[in-house]
Amino acid sequence: MRKVLGAILLLSGFLFPAVVHIRERKRQLQFLEEVALSLEALRRHLMLNGCTMEVLLEEAENASSGVLQAFYHSIQLDRLDEQSFQVQWKNACKQLPLEGETERLFLQLGQILGQYDLEEQCNSLHSVALRFHDISQREGEQFPQEQKLWLTLSASAGMLAVILLL
Repeated sequence: MRKVLGAILLLSGFLFPAVVHIRERKRQLQFLEEVALSLEALRRHLMLNGCTMEVLLEEAENASSGVLQAFYHSIQLDRLDEQSFQVQWKNACKQLPLEGETERLFLQLGQILGQYDLEEQCNSLHSVALRFHDISQREGEQFPQEQKLWLTLSASAGMLAVILLL
């Protein structure tokens, strides 16, 4: 009985990191899609209302949740005399779970917002939103294979450990 219990615990110990990784990966994919939807909503709002950056960010904050809402909230336009919008955007980006291409795209967007005419800003928002959606979709299609790989390797390593130790 002890050996069976030990084997189950050992196997669980090997599977746990895979399950944690898979759960975190799902959150990342959902976040990428949330960013894409948020940017597209910003574009629509900007096109229809032609509002100021302050109103735009307030609308984005109200329409978002979690980390993305905190991001929009952290950009304080009343402090623009102390820091430029681009600097605040860049600093706020550090709290987002973005890396590589997605981080670069989001940082570039901060260089355009509030600096160019309405059409250019809308085009940039649309372009970045589409790119985020494409990345999310591509990575979402790869996710089932990645999930199987993580679970299979973890279970195999756990089984090997059980065989060697028991």
